[in-house]
Amino acid sequence: MSQRKDAAALRDLFAVAKEAAVPLRKVSRHELNLLCGDRLHQE
Repeated sequence: MSQRKDAAALRDLFAVAKEAAVPLRKVSRHELNLLCGDRLHQE
């Protein structure tokens, strides 16, 4: 994740989610497409 332009924002997101006990998991783009049936997931 450190090579991404938004790495700092993602670290903050994961930290806030952890504090709030919100489960997050990292998945590949392929897995995300499978989970959402190839519908748009980035708007």
